[in-house]
Amino acid sequence: MRYDGENKDNPLQWRLRIGRLFGITVFVHLLFLVGAAIVVAQALMPAQEGYYKPGVLQTFGELGILFLIVLVHEFGHCFGARASGGEAEEILLRPLGGLASVHPQHTPRAHFITTAAGPLVNVIFCVVTGAFLALYAGLGAIPWNPLTALGIGFQARDPVVEWVTVFYALSYIILLFNLLPIYPLDGGRLLHALLWPKHGYRDATMIATWVGLVGAVVLGILGILLNQWMMVLIAGFGGMTCYYDRRALRMGALEETSEFGYDFSKGYQAFDEPVQARKPGYWQRRRTARAEARQVREADELRRQQEEVDRILSKIRREGMAGLTAAERRILQRETERQRAGGE
Repeated sequence: MRYDGENKDNPLQWRLRIGRLFGITVFVHLLFLVGAAIVVAQALMPAQEGYYKPGVLQTFGELGILFLIVLVHEFGHCFGARASGGEAEEILLRPLGGLASVHPQHTPRAHFITTAAGPLVNVIFCVVTGAFLALYAGLGAIPWNPLTALGIGFQARDPVVEWVTVFYALSYIILLFNLLPIYPLDGGRLLHALLWPKHGYRDATMIATWVGLVGAVVLGILGILLNQWMMVLIAGFGGMTCYYDRRALRMGALEETSEFGYDFSKGYQAFDEPVQARKPGYWQRRRTARAEARQVREADELRRQQEEVDRILSKIRREGMAGLTAAERRILQRETERQRAGGE
């Protein structure tokens, strides 16, 4: 793990690089680590009488499962972009979820595949874990309401069922939240991609952001009524994104012909920025690097050959042709043929 110093002047952009997989660099935002530390610290504090509080082991386990689910979800977006002819560069894990920096082709189909590949990961997780619970402990072990599976403690006699249940519930909750039709969540992105072919890019964005604004208001009200402030934060984030994207459309900053990167690392707000030239993708950069390395090797080989030819010519001046070995004669012959071929 190393510190990413590109944004060292802005604490809100501090992040740590934890590795690189499949040509995609994975970063963790500093606030993600701070949030995890706070959750663990709360688990270490004594519980109030009459209230259940998860233990440290359960807290670490749930954080690890959440980290894995979000990470694989973002890899799903990356693989979706590549499968549709685009590129993927990096993943950033933040307190409100992961952000994948991807660049699909500017078509409805490519954007739909890129977006849908993330929730598809959660669907696969739910199917696999749900099937395991059904076969291992019966249909009654599947928490059809995922909210009831969290925060109840490990009361069952089989810890395997408990951990698989937590994995199922977390993946299910993330799936449901991502499919909300609130731009820029995956549900809002999918709606935009479906509207794009019929209404055009600009009108599709206007419709999707309007639906997102309404959805954000509803989600925010529900969050307040249920005392779920994470829902309120997500609603606020989605509502602000919809507002700024609509504002950018009215100002003419977004046009249907714009070539932009579907850049989740901008907080799903890539549309807010001026159009920029797309960065070379992973495979293009790799091909370029290989070609440059090959050119360097060929230049080094040519230099060594020229040095050897100069040495042989100096020897001829000193000792004449009779002083050359068989190997030196072959080198001189190849150089003569090469120069003749180059002059033709």
